[in-house]
Amino acid sequence: MSPEDKAHVDELIQRQSLFYLYRVFNGGLYKVHLKALQDPLILSRQHLVDSAGKQWSGNLMTLRGSLMRMRDIWPYMHGNQENAECPIEFSGQEIKEQSESEEMWYNLNKLVNHWREELGGISEEGWVQNELFDYAIERNHFLRAGFSQGGSSDELERIERGWPFQDREEFF
Repeated sequence: MSPEDKAHVDELIQRQSLFYLYRVFNGGLYKVHLKALQDPLILSRQHLVDSAGKQWSGNLMTLRGSLMRMRDIWPYMHGNQENAECPIEFSGQEIKEQSESEEMWYNLNKLVNHWREELGGISEEGWVQNELFDYAIERNHFLRAGFSQGGSSDELERIERGWPFQDREEFF
């Protein structure tokens, strides 16, 4: 294993161990909390809570995917009641398009996250450490130039409009 992979695995093992110890030591004292940790729907709810805490930037792919998954677990959230009908509806075509597009969307997000790391660890909100700011600007220009090289005018316009690391003026 490479040193980076080994460090990653070691961190995962450490996190799992801490989580296990957390459950053991708190389980005896806080039965309701332990029961909540054992809820099979906890990950779906966690995802919704995490998404609710972030600024929405018009990303319909993850919103639609979350709503479709929520629709699937809706009866379980309501005690498996027969009359617990989810108020959200999707057509068969919308479900098909979502499943076809979602994998590509996640792969593109992996690529953008890789670029964020290449630019000095830029956060999703566009923040970078002060000492890496000049490096991030220089690297951003380099990446953008590489993508623009040899492109048609139509492609260059798309890159200009859709470049994920553009300077944006903030309004308060």
